[in-house]
Amino acid sequence: MSKQHTLGEAIDLTSAAAQAAPFQPSASPFTPGMNVIGKITTNAAAGAGLVVKIQTSPDDNTWTDVLTMTGVGPDKQAEFTSDAYIRYNVTGAGSAGTANVYLEAGP
Repeated sequence: MSKQHTLGEAIDLTSAAAQAAPFQPSASPFTPGMNVIGKITTNAAAGAGLVVKIQTSPDDNTWTDVLTMTGVGPDKQAEFTSDAYIRYNVTGAGSAGTANVYLEAGP
């Protein structure tokens, strides 16, 4: 059983776009209602308008932000309760760089 799930690697940060196929947690340790830790890392991201988010949804329609990284900054992580769907969403583009977005099983 893996304790890590990759939502996206080498995500292009030069255009705003949501993850095309949201992750649907369905097997331990990634099931709805479980605590998970979301992590966002960037590589040479540029641009003050950059916004990368991890979002959850009960229905793949209404999304709630659970972790947000803005601009160029240190890696970010947060613990949250999993829902039926989880995705990354780049809502503000930068001029360069990539991001990686991961989930880890909570404590």
